Amino acid sequence: ELTEAQKARMPEWRDRWIRVGLSTEPMDLPRFERGMRSAYQFASLDQPRIIIRVSSPLVGALASSIANTLLSRDAVDDAVGGAVDDAVRGAVRDAVGDAVGGAVGDAMRNFIWFPYLGGQFWIGGWWWYGSPATASFFRDVCALKLEDNIWERAMAYEDICASACWSWPHRQFVMVSERPIAIRRDDRGRLHSENGMAIYWPDGWGIYSWHGVRVSASIIEHPELISIEDIRAETNAEIRRVMMWRFGLDRFISESGAKCIQDDGYGELYRIDGADGPEQFVRVVNGTPESDGTYKDYMLPTWPDVRTAHEAIARSYGRTVETYAPEQRT
Repeated sequence: ELTEAQKARMPEWRDRWIRVGLSTEPMDLPRFERGMRSAYQFASLDQPRIIIRVSSPLVGALASSIANTLLSRDAVDDAVGGAVDDAVRGAVRDAVGDAVGGAVGDAMRNFIWFPYLGGQFWIGGWWWYGSPATASFFRDVCALKLEDNIWERAMAYEDICASACWSWPHRQFVMVSERPIAIRRDDRGRLHSENGMAIYWPDGWGIYSWHGVRVSASIIEHPELISIEDIRAETNAEIRRVMMWRFGLDRFISESGAKCIQDDGYGELYRIDGADGPEQFVRVVNGTPESDGTYKDYMLPTWPDVRTAHEAIARSYGRTVETYAPEQRT
């Protein structure tokens, strides 16, 4: 069991690795190269001929895939991952498995390795016991003793994750992406920006996101171009919700011809009679307050056969009106 002194250091360790995951500092290429070359050594592979620094994950994913095909792909990604992954997570799991629990161990045994590494975005739970955040805590704070070169393997992966973003190992080369130069989030930590990319890299590639929902650039930068037809044509419920919010809920109700057919305190049920048949939406108040303490309205599409707002909300959670009864807001 952890001592009280060890437990007291968990917040420090959490904050330390969150800073790594959200880092926008330039890549530390010497540290990355040290870690990656060690990983190849542990995998009993010849060293890659070159480590190529690219400007964003998009460039890395495209260029590595093309190069991979041209050079006749081999199993180096599995070898590198297996040599470090199996040893580190297996050893730490065996050492602390009883204390942490069998459920995680079962998940780890079903782990599937992918031909890329997530760098700074994989410092936490991806490996569970073998993740840099977890392994370094057991090593540096708990002074866990492991045999052979397990900690050297763990430190190789730690160097890879703590120094750069995504990377793609190959028998002849390694491509590694720069870190993003900006990461914008809302007060709940979700990727979010109201007037630009929520995360972007030095070459200008990035992602637009509204409170954690990935959307197109036009939804963020040109909400005035969103039309009723665009909203109704969108098949993704989360994106459609964002489009409605950007368009304006009251404006959407007015211009779409939506009629309120039921209001039961859980929300307002609206119906639109269109050429392709009726559509129904439920207007609800978000259960989580914003940073200013206010609650925002949302319009969510729902099934055409629901009769009440309560039923619409309950079914969105896979429940019935009898089993779903959150606090009502007026």
